[in-house]
Amino acid sequence: MYVQKHQNIRIQHAGIKGMKNDKANRTNRLKDNYFISGLKEPRQDPIIIAGFPRSGTTLVQANLATQENIVSFPETHFFERVYRVVGRNEEISTKSLGGVIKCINRRSVLSIDAENAIFHLAKKGELTKKFLFEIVVMDNLRSQVPLAYLSEKKWLEKTPYNEHFFEIFHKYYPNAKFIYVVRNPEKCILSKRRYMMQWNRNAGFKPVEVYAEDWQKSLTLAEQFKSNKPEKLIIVKFEQFIKNTEEMMGSICDFLGIKFEPEYLQSRQAVAKLMVLDWEH
Repeated sequence: MYVQKHQNIRIQHAGIKGMKNDKANRTNRLKDNYFISGLKEPRQDPIIIAGFPRSGTTLVQANLATQENIVSFPETHFFERVYRVVGRNEEISTKSLGGVIKCINRRSVLSIDAENAIFHLAKKGELTKKFLFEIVVMDNLRSQVPLAYLSEKKWLEKTPYNEHFFEIFHKYYPNAKFIYVVRNPEKCILSKRRYMMQWNRNAGFKPVEVYAEDWQKSLTLAEQFKSNKPEKLIIVKFEQFIKNTEEMMGSICDFLGIKFEPEYLQSRQAVAKLMVLDWEH
């Protein structure tokens, strides 16, 4: 009994010590967390690529990401999925964080540093939708760019259906430039149906008319944005891009105000692998 009692006491003390160490480790992580201490925000002039799914947006993204000082990452679906979860308020409360992080992690798992920063900033009342999005962006880029140098890189966000959120992007980033990729609707819709059937046969068998309406709505949103802000958006036809890649890349780079380096296109296949998650192949 005596031995057992003292074993229990030692276990309790070890547990308390372990809890203290865990707390100290968490505190140290917060102190060293780049997202909190000495944070430099990413550049505020991003490139936003949009288009109906299976329109060739990844191809345009991969080619652009070969160019000097442009970095990109897999689709975030942030505005399509996360933005709607947090409600209308710009500031994100601690109450909604569990659902928000769960929603983000369905796409790509956040690092411990990023999650710590999100909870830390929310508790301080300093976490906004824009800041949350930028944490997701920076977390995605950590494997490519040291975060200390991220403010020097022009980053590129590509997610299908981004056109539904062009106005929000423009509100957050007045200096952003937008690229909308459009593809022949018949081929685009057939490709999307085949892709959807890999994951959900019922979704793949939706009437073609439903896909056609979605395709038309996507294009209409892009055209409306361009009519209001013609200097902000370029519409790229997928078929022309395939046929005359260098010429189209030159036009896109001129629109973006960056130098086009044709020889860098040779690395597009390697770069493309960084843009696509393993399970998306």
